[in-house]
Amino acid sequence: MILTPIPRAQLGAALDRFAAQLHDAEAHAVFARIRATSCERARGDVAEHHRRQALQLAEHFGVPVHPPGAHSGFNWDGAALDADRLREHCRALASSYKVPDRIEIRAALPVTETGKLFRRALKEEAQGLIGE
Repeated sequence: MILTPIPRAQLGAALDRFAAQLHDAEAHAVFARIRATSCERARGDVAEHHRRQALQLAEHFGVPVHPPGAHSGFNWDGAALDADRLREHCRALASSYKVPDRIEIRAALPVTETGKLFRRALKEEAQGLIGE
């Protein structure tokens, strides 16, 4: 999964496109609840309550999370997956040939002037790594 920031002005349209792809009634209902939440960051007790709910949901569905006290700069709650745990999670769900040999965690991806993923830059970078 690659997460890229969506400019606030484009968020509504992006969420509409995503919702249009959901065909399962339960998934659509869950996404509607998520979409109804505020895009503003919660603070204090409300933020802690949301964090606990998210971790509880992740654990319920078997998504591995780091134990309390683990810190990472790549996730809102400090419990992000690192490359090794992500690879371990992929091994549990996919055929061995589908598990990536290399995982690079980035704070940002290259984007074009219009804010879209700059795929050509990524492809050129990947080709440079293959040649190393």
